[in-house]
Amino acid sequence: MHDQGFSQVKIGQAIEKYKSVICRELKRNSDARSGEYRYELAVKKHASKGQKEAPALY
Repeated sequence: MHDQGFSQVKIGQAIEKYKSVICRELKRNSDARSGEYRYELAVKKHASKGQKEAPALY
């Protein structure tokens, strides 16, 4: 949604999360070189922590 131009506030409202959660998710799971959010990176990082389900930000 972020790459489609939606604000962090609008994304948060859509998935019923605070804007700060969206901001943190985008910051943690963005490609270091391009700065773009990568769902695959979020899944990989989450799996490496030994947790069962990956967080998803659509």
